[in-house]
Amino acid sequence: MAKNVENIDLRILSRLQHDARISNLQLASDVGISAGSCARRIRTLEADGVIRRYVTLLEPKAVGLGVTVFVELSLNLQREALLEAFEEAVIGRPDVLECYLMTGDADYMLRVVTTDVQGYERFLKTSLTRIDGVDRIKSSFALKRLKYSTALPLETDAPQTVRSGRRLARTSRPAALATLDEIDINILSCLQDQARLSNVDLADRVGLTPAPCLRRVRALEHAGVIQRYAALVEPGAVQLGVAIFVRITLVQQVEKRLETFEAAIRHHPEVMECYLMTGDADYLLRVVVPDVESYERFLDTALTRTAGVASIKSSFALRQVKYSTALPLAS
Repeated sequence: MAKNVENIDLRILSRLQHDARISNLQLASDVGISAGSCARRIRTLEADGVIRRYVTLLEPKAVGLGVTVFVELSLNLQREALLEAFEEAVIGRPDVLECYLMTGDADYMLRVVTTDVQGYERFLKTSLTRIDGVDRIKSSFALKRLKYSTALPLETDAPQTVRSGRRLARTSRPAALATLDEIDINILSCLQDQARLSNVDLADRVGLTPAPCLRRVRALEHAGVIQRYAALVEPGAVQLGVAIFVRITLVQQVEKRLETFEAAIRHHPEVMECYLMTGDADYLLRVVVPDVESYERFLDTALTRTAGVASIKSSFALRQVKYSTALPLAS
């Protein structure tokens, strides 16, 4: 772990990663310290950049963003000015949630969310194809999201004190986009940006009194629009600075093999994201580990031992250019 991040800090981070709206009093009780000490530690973790932000995770389909596309992109020249111009353009696009400078065949890997296939076509025409230096674009659509986690796999000496996040009562299916009005969109926008806003502050920002504001938030949770509240932790601060994109191909795409692989992969905390894909590979994973040796162990003890895996192709992320959980909402 990083020098300034103590074991008690990791326990605090573990709780906040799973429930950013937990009260300081409850958090202090969970990790076994006083409320004052807990509050001071949180402020230090925020000031040191260990806690990047507090975010609200939404169900993409509930806000009309049913299509996820991974884009591998190469530039015709890797000049510094060209890289900087490209990265600046990508950072300014709200529909690009992730962007990494990569090893391998492509220079960059992007994760894009959009309304539908036509929406992605518009994204290509109005953004990527207009950026100077773009030489090759390869798009692979995600057919299904198997796993999406923002919680880094933190190790603590006392894991029994770390509870899982508060379960939000919700219906089995997310609400349709048509049920969200302008006030709901404003609430979601505020919470995506700052999950630990008090209900009083949130109500003031969206122009409601506290009681109806709270009812709307509870309704959005119950409908499955709001999935979870989370603290985003800086990976390098907790020695998880190595990210790898892994393409998995199965021996056969039969239902039993798909189910076996998917059940196995959900249990590995190193796997932050997993998607069933179109294109050359059956699955695309994003894995985080402390170092290359840890990834080698993960391959040996996890992926290569999973039944039905035919091939594994790994590409390391040299640098994280952009990472956002905020879906582009349109009122």
